[in-house]
Amino acid sequence: MWQGHPPFPVKGDATPGYLIAADDLDALADRIAERLKGIAERTGNFSLDPSFRKNLKDTVRRFNKYAAEGKDPEFGRGDFDYDKEWSMMPPAGTEWPDKSSKNITMHPIDKPPYYAAIIGSGTLDTNGGPVIDGKARVLDWTDKPINGLYGAGNCIASPTADTYWGGGSTIGPAMTFGYVAGKHVSSREKKEPGA
Repeated sequence: MWQGHPPFPVKGDATPGYLIAADDLDALADRIAERLKGIAERTGNFSLDPSFRKNLKDTVRRFNKYAAEGKDPEFGRGDFDYDKEWSMMPPAGTEWPDKSSKNITMHPIDKPPYYAAIIGSGTLDTNGGPVIDGKARVLDWTDKPINGLYGAGNCIASPTADTYWGGGSTIGPAMTFGYVAGKHVSSREKKEPGA
């Protein structure tokens, strides 16, 4: 389906190092546990819960049932046009979507090899940092501008608050507030205190 587009390997190529592959779910659980042991020093000895193997099989079994029925009562996959949008743009040369799928967003996970990847949490966009005003001036703890200190981009508290419109959406506010800061600095008189 998406072969050659990360994280999916190209058919026939060696499995990339970040992927864990196995021919059945029991072996996949074992290999995940082995990989975690190998990186234990970097993960604070993170390990799988004893119920992981059973939960993995139950989850895949439940997902496959939903895929066969074309309805996901847990997460509503495919209930909205937005869900389907990404599945309707297959890479050239693929035979996706499979015409037998009742729900374009779900396909049974029932043919080996099975793959897993260990991922860690990360952040996107800003979550904190100095607050600025409408002139891009950094504010002190009393909400007064700090003379000569400006901020823009991901180093400041997001001007969009808790909104993130999509990939690259921090670029617009960064350029805007960089421009605003430049305009304000260039319009200041050198003797102007607290500007």
